[in-house]
Amino acid sequence: MRFFITGATGFIGSRVARLLVEAGQEVDALVRDPSRAQHLARLGVRLHAGDITDAASLLDAMAGADGVFHIAGWYKIG
Repeated sequence: MRFFITGATGFIGSRVARLLVEAGQEVDALVRDPSRAQHLARLGVRLHAGDITDAASLLDAMAGADGVFHIAGWYKIG
């Protein structure tokens, strides 16, 4: 199966990504800055540059996924 993760660079998201890869699943992740997510790429996670507040990048990155783990949080300060 193919899974899509938001928040994969965070504490919980990175663990979920690792567990899915170790279980033999395909994993795609939406990341704001792929250069800061190379630890995921080395695991075999496909990185998609984008942001959860940008619907187009979100929809494009998760197209074809069998399941979604929405772990990213969005907040505004101020």
